[in-house]
Amino acid sequence: MKLCELTDLCAQAECRRLLLIVNARRRQEAQWFGHDSVSLFEYDENSAFVCGMVSLFRYARGEAVPPVLVESFLDTFLNMMFCGLASGVLALPSFKKMEDRPWAMAWRLAEIRLALEGVRPVDTHQLAHLLGVTASELARDMVRYGDGGKGAVSSSYLHALFERLLRGEEVFVG
Repeated sequence: MKLCELTDLCAQAECRRLLLIVNARRRQEAQWFGHDSVSLFEYDENSAFVCGMVSLFRYARGEAVPPVLVESFLDTFLNMMFCGLASGVLALPSFKKMEDRPWAMAWRLAEIRLALEGVRPVDTHQLAHLLGVTASELARDMVRYGDGGKGAVSSSYLHALFERLLRGEEVFVG
């Protein structure tokens, strides 16, 4: 896994792309229910969606953003994307399916940072899911970095992992 460039422009581009998907879905649903017209969403750089996405990207790249803001955005974003049918880290789509999406990478990095800062604890199975590896691959990597690889993930490992990802190092290649 390699860190993509998580710039503010990239966050805004992701918002525009997701907005296209939402509008296409609204058109499909309107047609399904027999409505001739549907109101579509316009891109608004001051919307909670865009501001939240930019904050998520900034937090993911290590900038000073209040964790409560990121948590709130992720909870709302999760609800909007999956209509309340999924929750928590394990609600993220399969890593292999979403690894090229900048918003998914930002989400993963934010979850790691939230765990690192003690806001949201993460266990090895959740972290393995976030990283798209098996629990045993993660355990081997944790041992390599001086962690036991069982149960809760230590803050020292999370810190090392977050730093490796921020530097753009390949993680779990092989």
